[in-house]
Amino acid sequence: MTILQWLKEFFAVPATEVKNIVVEGAEEVATKTKTKVTNVKRKRARNKKGRFVADDPTTEKNEAYEDK
Repeated sequence: MTILQWLKEFFAVPATEVKNIVVEGAEEVATKTKTKVTNVKRKRARNKKGRFVADDPTTEKNEAYEDK
């Protein structure tokens, strides 16, 4: 057995462990993003004529979007 083969076997992670880690990570990301996306409900602001309102860069608030 060569050193490279030994190192490969030594550091190899079984495919089932990798799959479990990926699935757990994906579930965690899905739950975090789901809560963030559902809490934020914003839409583009429109004026009386139905045109989009531009953002004023001199203010901290973003006037281009409004909460639903």
